[in-house]
Amino acid sequence: MSTFVEQISAALDTSDAQEAGHRVHQVVAQELRSLDPTATTDITGYFNHSYVPDLIMQWGKGREAFERPVFLRHSLRSGRASGDLADFDRNDLTAFYLSLAPEEPEEETQRVRARAREHRESRVLVTTVAALDDLTPTTATPDPVLGLVRSSIVRSAKGAILGSDVENLVLPRDRQITQAELDAFSETVSSVFSEDAVLRINRVFGIVEQALADEPSLEALLLSGRLSETEIRELVPYLLSLEGVTRDRDFWVAVARLIDLAEIERMWHQFADLDLTPLASAASGLWRAKRVLVSARSEAIDDEDYDRTPRWSVTGNLLSAEVGNWRLTFANKAQKLKTANRSLTSARWDDLLPSLQTYTVTAVDLNGVTTRSQYGAQESTQDMKQRIGAFIETADDSFYLPSVTVATGFGDERSEITADFTEMMLDAKPDTDLATLTHTALTILAYRDPTDEADVTALLAGTPLPGDEADEPEDNPSDNH
Repeated sequence: MSTFVEQISAALDTSDAQEAGHRVHQVVAQELRSLDPTATTDITGYFNHSYVPDLIMQWGKGREAFERPVFLRHSLRSGRASGDLADFDRNDLTAFYLSLAPEEPEEETQRVRARAREHRESRVLVTTVAALDDLTPTTATPDPVLGLVRSSIVRSAKGAILGSDVENLVLPRDRQITQAELDAFSETVSSVFSEDAVLRINRVFGIVEQALADEPSLEALLLSGRLSETEIRELVPYLLSLEGVTRDRDFWVAVARLIDLAEIERMWHQFADLDLTPLASAASGLWRAKRVLVSARSEAIDDEDYDRTPRWSVTGNLLSAEVGNWRLTFANKAQKLKTANRSLTSARWDDLLPSLQTYTVTAVDLNGVTTRSQYGAQESTQDMKQRIGAFIETADDSFYLPSVTVATGFGDERSEITADFTEMMLDAKPDTDLATLTHTALTILAYRDPTDEADVTALLAGTPLPGDEADEPEDNPSDNH
């Protein structure tokens, strides 16, 4: 794969100036979008104009909208001749000046850097194609700190990013960082990024450090606020696939507090091939969903020796859990998991009653051969199991339940969950946490094929099944005598 410098050189290799401008615009737009996929790019049609930008990068909509003009220059010297350095005197500009030259004289680099240091409050950025190339990852293994540095350049970088600045922004991949390297990294980040970008980069750096620590310190994580979409994209897949990452439950709970289920759904393609168990199990008491679809695992039907390890993953664009013979699919909004008129078998009251003992039943739809009766509405705060049982005992009929509604939680945490047996779906009003929905789905909807409590515990705790613990490596083999 060719470098950014090589692509620019090839784009300029034509005697047709208009064609050269068009090619360069396409290459630069593609590079900037690869740096920050959340940005959209508008090519103006002007090339190397003194005051009309070549491209405009845009983020957000309405009041959240933000844009940054990008000016292309043949070199730092030509940019200086165009008066670009004078823009450092103004704090209201966000111009992004990009030199297309493959190399720059050291005196020109020093001149630009000195001017930038004189105006540290300026939001203008001057950088080069070669500098952006040097920030390109050298391996396919993700590096969330470098990834966040790269994505932050397009929107949030300022000052000058040239030569040694780039070297300071790329930390050793093995995280064996000297104090001098750490000081240079911190100083450069602080000088070339806006305050909010500095916060994000330092936060991700701190989380990665703690993820690799024997005893993670969670104080900084708990006070760090929520992760942005860019941070989630760079950090979370890395943590989930990182060899040697901590299994400390408190660490993963702290990370889960920085994210919510809606963001997992919106960015589902980032997690499609990953085991989400460490994160989702820790989030099971935090993340909230509206609906749960219960379906049989196909492998449980065809293979008696299938892998029964409880796990969390992303199926399609939704979070799912596999436990026992069942797959649970969660959605944070009802419209993301619509009913499909599956017309599955209703439940028999007598068969279901044992599974309802720990729940407050607030509504029931009873269908008999000759009788239909509905309970609920104004009695929604009462447990109606006794009343329903008395009615069925006196009625000369056999009753099935298309649905039953139960109440969980108390006060602000109270939720009414309707279990629809004809759809094998739960609907919670209001939404409630994944752990509550998991227990309710497996206890009520899946009552015909109960799941071992050990499996449910392992799913929600993110731990191996009891029978698998012997396969886990010992933390301290020397302690066993």
